[in-house]
Amino acid sequence: MNDRVARWSGPARRLDVAERTNAEQPITPDRIALVWRQRTLALPPHEQHDAAALARELRGLRRWLIGSLAWRDLAHDAPLAEVETAMTHFAALAIDALLPALVSETERRMGQPRDAEGQPIDLLVIGMGKLGAGELNVSSDIDLVLAIPANGPAQSTSAANHDALEFHAHVADRLATLLRTEVSRDFVFRVDTRLRPFGDVGPRVITLDALEHYFMAHGRFWERCAWLKAWVVNAPVSMSAQAFSAACQRLDEMRQAFVFRRYTDYTTIDGLRDLAARIGEQRRAAQLKARATAAFGDADVKLGRGGIREIEFIAQGLAITHGGRNPWLRVPATRTLLTRLASAGRLEAEHAAFLDRAYVLLRRIEHAVQYVADQQTHAIPPDDAQRNELAALMGFETLAGFDESLSEIRSRVAQLFDLILPPPLAARSTQLGTRTGETPSRILTWLSAANRESETTQRKLEAVLSAFDGRFAQDEAGNEAFTRAARLAQTIMKRRTYLDLLNAHPPVMDRVTRLVQASPFAADYLTRHPILLDELIDPRIGSRGIDWVAFDAELDVQLAGELDTERHMNVLRDAHHAQVLRILALDLEGSTPVEAISDELSLLADRLLARALECAWRALKIDGPRPALAVLGYGRLGAKEMGYASDLDLVLISEDAPDEVERLTRWAQRLQSWLSLATTSGRLFEVDLRLRPDGAAGLLVTPRGAFERYHETSALWEKQALTRARFVTGKVALGEWFENWRRRTLAALREPEDVGREVSAMRLRVLEGHPNKTPDFDLKHDPGGLVDMEFAVQAMVLAHASRHADLLDNVGTLALAGRLGAHGLVPPAVAGAAREGYRTLRGLQHVLRLRGADVARMAPIEASGQRAAIRAFVAACGLAFPESR
Repeated sequence: MNDRVARWSGPARRLDVAERTNAEQPITPDRIALVWRQRTLALPPHEQHDAAALARELRGLRRWLIGSLAWRDLAHDAPLAEVETAMTHFAALAIDALLPALVSETERRMGQPRDAEGQPIDLLVIGMGKLGAGELNVSSDIDLVLAIPANGPAQSTSAANHDALEFHAHVADRLATLLRTEVSRDFVFRVDTRLRPFGDVGPRVITLDALEHYFMAHGRFWERCAWLKAWVVNAPVSMSAQAFSAACQRLDEMRQAFVFRRYTDYTTIDGLRDLAARIGEQRRAAQLKARATAAFGDADVKLGRGGIREIEFIAQGLAITHGGRNPWLRVPATRTLLTRLASAGRLEAEHAAFLDRAYVLLRRIEHAVQYVADQQTHAIPPDDAQRNELAALMGFETLAGFDESLSEIRSRVAQLFDLILPPPLAARSTQLGTRTGETPSRILTWLSAANRESETTQRKLEAVLSAFDGRFAQDEAGNEAFTRAARLAQTIMKRRTYLDLLNAHPPVMDRVTRLVQASPFAADYLTRHPILLDELIDPRIGSRGIDWVAFDAELDVQLAGELDTERHMNVLRDAHHAQVLRILALDLEGSTPVEAISDELSLLADRLLARALECAWRALKIDGPRPALAVLGYGRLGAKEMGYASDLDLVLISEDAPDEVERLTRWAQRLQSWLSLATTSGRLFEVDLRLRPDGAAGLLVTPRGAFERYHETSALWEKQALTRARFVTGKVALGEWFENWRRRTLAALREPEDVGREVSAMRLRVLEGHPNKTPDFDLKHDPGGLVDMEFAVQAMVLAHASRHADLLDNVGTLALAGRLGAHGLVPPAVAGAAREGYRTLRGLQHVLRLRGADVARMAPIEASGQRAAIRAFVAACGLAFPESR
């Protein structure tokens, strides 16, 4: 067996002879702690409290631990519990070993954060997933959510102001970096923090008050499942044991109130079934992308049918369903939960025993394939020789016996999954008191709209609605999503082609479901433009950005030939809608930052604006050379920060050619029609031309000389608008003139005090123009929000661009704020914190609008850290912006 283990496992081969001998003894938490003490005591005194040195030793400890577990586990000397407990304990030990050093290191820079009573504030490192359940596998990442009991200032002797959120965000970043750093194939843990509130766009560290509000206002079903497995894995660093324990207790009470209902919660079943379906679809998509589907069947023992995840979902589903009324079932560990469910009569004892045996075998197989090269994989290797070796390691005499046994086990797990968590439509029919297979009554309400349609159309609509019904959870969020989907179905009711498309192509139905479920905005967009259903036939949608070369080529082909005004207007509109849908699908996958989404939307607007300008000229049918016209973008378009519903702030300028005024005016009017006229395909863009000289009373097209003379005496706010202006399309030479003139104008010498006074006055007027009468924080307009940051940066450009030419670049708020810090015009730490705050608020604004919010608002406590950082930036700029509404 030793030779077989050595052949199979790279980590096992890395152990020396003495270490292999020691591996004969059980790996217990006490033994891991002893080995760790020996390693740290051997360090020079100056390294015993150095985070980098401790991380180095932790990497060595993990190398020993993984190798030892491989020897014991593959030789059948270590039960599953020993492996899970060892890995979970090591994760907690690693975090506890690094935190004090990191806190001490950060205190020297920022001071010690304290609450309103003057007591220190510690970080709560919340283990989620396998770590949260005490079931960590041998090559798992660790899912962490970082929280603090409350916010408070850091007591520092430096001039910089920091708070507990900023302090512990720095600690958390350093912790994650040290844990995931790989040196000579050794690392401590891969770290994933995406389970935090609002995911990637959410704050890295959150207060308990903000977390509680998130649970109440924004928590979704899958997050209830995630928080079933959660516990604070670290010990206190600066707080007293009593205070730290009280914070942990409060967190656990919040968690339980969020996860469990006071009644028997049958909606859990549909939610888990829907979640399982989505995970399965993601797995299949990943297999197709990697071409990794094994010839002998579903190789993934975790996510595949009859795999580990389905066993976990059975246990989780029954625990969340019945745990509200039976606290004994509120445990995260799968095997413990199966035993308790059987004892409580919620799962047949025979089923529980079988699922426990299946779980142990599948987990041992999962560990075995991870021991090969210390990779986070769950797939049985497709190579017959490797599978033969795996079968022997699992105790089977032949590969055929292994394959047959595994197939039978997974088949029975899948059957139990379908029995215990029945398909949604059948489950709902039962709950509604109707016969299985009969259309649920809530669907009948929607079918009433089809009474006047043919019987064939009614059947097709019923099939579409039934398919939608089977894809959404039977809870409040699922019902809302179903309602959005049903509205779409009603919209396409008279277009039987689309009903046929959805009924005949389940992948298209799945893509529609994801869009509708993820975002009310996406659902409304599809409903307004049902022609976009054709776009969803493409399986690549949502997996990659736009191929702009192909887009340009295809659009030019469609616009070629003799101009047909209505058809070509619709070509532009349909192209716009199709690409917005593709960007939206990419956005909802969750891995593309909001800045990149804005870049894509801005590129799309630029291209369509150029085509519209060309078509508008052709539509005039005027002989002779065309006059020089340049289209300038201001605001969101100018700053390349377009959103899905952004209008176009445009200014049109021309060469000084008095004889061309009439033709230029007609061209501009025609351009406005091409952009904003409503056709059968809708509008292309809403257009605002009021930023031109003299506003609505000014010329539609301003000659260059008049434009220049106007701005010699224009108000400062009009020059402020130039910080977000750029040439978009038209005569290139005229655009180059504008760019040079803009830089000269912004670079004029100005007194910072005068700039600050005028911009602050304008900020007050903007605030008064956007009253917020709710208790919630308006992410854009309220003090400490996005507009504060943007106005502050623009004020600094106006005040200091004469001495720092790189401030003239139109590179966006984030980049300019960074340059202000680099030049020392704002303390770099203040600029950095404000940039992070601004980025987070933009991301949150984006998420809330995708969820259907007309105005992006949230509880003030949820954005307190970001607001404080932006206000500190405003203050560092010497600006007197309003402190309150």
